[in-house]
Amino acid sequence: GAPAHHFGDARGLLSEFSAVSFEQLDAAMRAHRARSTEEPFAQFLATGCAYVEYATRNVARFQLMFRSDRLDFANERLAAAGSAVFGQLEETVATLSPGLDDAARRMRVAAAWSMAHGVATLSIDNRMFAQLSGNASPPAFMRTLIELFRPMFAPPPARARQR
Repeated sequence: GAPAHHFGDARGLLSEFSAVSFEQLDAAMRAHRARSTEEPFAQFLATGCAYVEYATRNVARFQLMFRSDRLDFANERLAAAGSAVFGQLEETVATLSPGLDDAARRMRVAAAWSMAHGVATLSIDNRMFAQLSGNASPPAFMRTLIELFRPMFAPPPARARQR
């Protein structure tokens, strides 16, 4: 009876639980960034590694956090917590690649999120992935992957001056 009184229904309870989970992920990302250097690529790398580390250490929470069918995304706390996490990704991409137009920036944000979420999900759900990744820890594999794709996240080349 008490959960129904406080959360309304199972969807409300799961939404609040997911909000707390997003807040934990946000704190983990901030902690990784604080331990990193201020260099933009290091900050970007820290967000991706923290995302994968959180996912693989908190499997059930992580899997629930992205279950659109089970959560109420109109829940203000859930929306704010999810936005804070996404905001860190947007911030590190923008700092890493200043001067991008909106479409290019969004594409890089989508690529970075796809990489982190893909590594996290494959690490959780697929035994063969561990073999393919050389049995590296998921955060270590994420670090390697981001380094491999570093040129994709580099600032656009400066335009040559007109003579």
